[in-house]
Amino acid sequence: MWLFVVNPTAGEIDETEIKRKIKDWAQDHEFTVECYTTNGATDKKELERLKRQKSIEAVVSVGGDGTLLLCTEIFMDNHIPIGIIPGGSSNSVAKELNIPTQINKALSVLSRRSIRQIDLIEINSSQLCLHMADVGVHAQMIKDYEEENFSGFSGYFKSAVRTLDEIPIFSYDLQYADHKERGEAHYLVLSNGQYFGTGVPINQLGKIDDGWFEICSLKDINKFDLIDWFSDNAKHTMYRVRQAQKCTIRFSEEVDLQIDGEYQGLVNELSVKCLPEALLVFVPSET
Repeated sequence: MWLFVVNPTAGEIDETEIKRKIKDWAQDHEFTVECYTTNGATDKKELERLKRQKSIEAVVSVGGDGTLLLCTEIFMDNHIPIGIIPGGSSNSVAKELNIPTQINKALSVLSRRSIRQIDLIEINSSQLCLHMADVGVHAQMIKDYEEENFSGFSGYFKSAVRTLDEIPIFSYDLQYADHKERGEAHYLVLSNGQYFGTGVPINQLGKIDDGWFEICSLKDINKFDLIDWFSDNAKHTMYRVRQAQKCTIRFSEEVDLQIDGEYQGLVNELSVKCLPEALLVFVPSET
């Protein structure tokens, strides 16, 4: 059985239309499918129940990075491959893997059953990150986005505008391999790839399956740089980039943290490591 996990509040998703197309696709390919609609309250409990009670061959995330992370947390230890139908305000992993945004084309990727093993990032021994975690100005945007119940890319832009007038700076101590560094930044990113979900570049080194993650920091940012995040003017050269397999970052004061588009609260320390080839994902055959 293929389990489709549908987030009806992600981006601009039309739940009825998507479920109809999933049903048609399943009939065409003679697959048995079940759709689970997320509610934001009991999802982990319900998905754990389905995992115990059903014989699940594959799981498909229908939503953004947050929905994909939910599926990963529940099913990765069972080595169940996960498919992606991008539909969120942030679709970073889909972008990295060249998964099309059109529903029918994304379903066609699943039909080919081409699977790739990708890395994950583990944070503070308890939290998983698929693609990107950060502290600073972007995490503040995510916080505003969630508190105001915004949705879609337009909502994401609104939350960015609210952050433009005051962009705080923070101090950090970073240790990785034999390197120690003390510095300041407006924004510090742990990246498992090259792009934001919007397609804006962040670095040229990142690969989602190379056994490394990138630590990218940005200082002296202004409101015009933030606007560039949403345009073709953005350049990865804005960032200082390091590569690591594990690191520790301590902050002089508590800072906002977001992981894969979900606000996590305030932190004063991060312990980070790469989990190589930890997740099976359906990808286009040419990826």
